[in-house]
Amino acid sequence: MKRVYSLLLLFTVFIAVVIAILVIKQNHNTELTAKNFTEPTIYITVKHGAKSDEYIAEVSAACNPGIAGCNIALAYDSNKLTPLYINEGKDYKSGLIFSSNLINASEEQISGMEAVTTVWAAASNNTNNGILYSVIFRSIENTIGETELSLISRGIGNAAEMPVNFDLLGAVIDLDSIITDNSLSTLSILLIVFVIFVISIFITWFYRKVIVTKSIKQNV
Repeated sequence: MKRVYSLLLLFTVFIAVVIAILVIKQNHNTELTAKNFTEPTIYITVKHGAKSDEYIAEVSAACNPGIAGCNIALAYDSNKLTPLYINEGKDYKSGLIFSSNLINASEEQISGMEAVTTVWAAASNNTNNGILYSVIFRSIENTIGETELSLISRGIGNAAEMPVNFDLLGAVIDLDSIITDNSLSTLSILLIVFVIFVISIFITWFYRKVIVTKSIKQNV
C-alpha cells in the first residue's frame, strides 16, 4: 500500500515538473528592451507573426549616441527561413532614405538571398532608442529546431560623417514552437498536463481517504 502511495506522489511531482518546464519554455524568450543595455547596441528581438509559421524580427538600437545613417545586413539560414516583408521602424521614420534588397524583390531574387540588407539615412543625428526596422520571416515547411539570426554592419555613422561603433546582438528562433494545423499549441499542452495533474491529486486523495481508510477499518 505504501509503495502505491509513494508512486502516486512521485507521479504528481513529475507532472508538476513537466508543467514548470513548459511554462519556462513558453516564456524563455523574454523580450529585450533598450533598458537591458549600457553600451551602444543594435539587437534583434523576435516574436510570432500574424500566421502560425511567421516570425517578426525587430532590429532595434539601444544607448544610441546619435546616428545619421547605417547599412546593416540581417543574415539568416535560407534553408529554414524565407523573408517576406520589411517595415521601417516607427522610431526612425524621419529618415530621408530607407531602402532594402527585400523591397519589391521577386520570388526568384528572395530565394537567392542569405541576408536582408537595409540602408537608412537622415539629414541630422537621430538619438532615438527603438526599432530601426522589422523583417517578417516565414519558416520553410517541415523545418524544426533552432535557427540563428545575426547582424552585419556595413557602416554606421553620424551627421559629421564619423563612424559610430555599436555592439551587434543576434537572436535565435525556436522553430519547434510554431503552431501548425496538425500540432497542439504550448498552451493546449499546458492545459492537458494541468488536467492530468488535477486528476493525479484526486486519485492520491481518493487512495488515502477511501481505500487506505477502508483497509484499516477491515483490519481492526
